[in-house]
Amino acid sequence: MRVIVESGVRAALSREGEMTLSSPRSKERHVYTPVATAMWIVLREYDGDLASAAERLAHEWSFDVVAVRAAMEAWVADWRKVGLVTTQQADGHPA
Repeated sequence: MRVIVESGVRAALSREGEMTLSSPRSKERHVYTPVATAMWIVLREYDGDLASAAERLAHEWSFDVVAVRAAMEAWVADWRKVGLVTTQQADGHPA
């Protein structure tokens, strides 16, 4: 699955590692934990490639990759629900 950030979404980080995401479409601000922040950053580093991002975090955190991927999929579902991202399958079709 590829995660695509919607146009205009902005991220701000706090000193405590929390992240605030905002979208010009909804005008809402969403605050996320340091764990979700790390997931967002790694997803961006891997151009939205969820599988690769999950592998990287699992390695860095010494966690099971299946568990990390499941957690990331849950956050992506939340971000998609509030209009911050869209998703595509590997073949380019919407996920």
